[in-house]
Amino acid sequence: MTVTSNGIPAEFTFIAGKVHDIDGIKQLPVNLAEGSELPAASAYTDYLFEEMLAHNNIHLKAARKSNSKDNNKKC
Repeated sequence: MTVTSNGIPAEFTFIAGKVHDIDGIKQLPVNLAEGSELPAASAYTDYLFEEMLAHNNIHLKAARKSNSKDNNKKC
């Protein structure tokens, strides 16, 4: 689910419990304005997907684990 800065739901999807969260976020249309930030849990470690978002000036702000390849992008 994505929400506005005021907490109003903007986009959502339903996925089965056995589906990984990163696959769920890929189902969202992600119709966000340029420069938007998309907070995410540490489970979102698909760097290719993150690069695709960045190409559209949307920044995935995943809480990185200390052993992450890209741990300088912590929320």
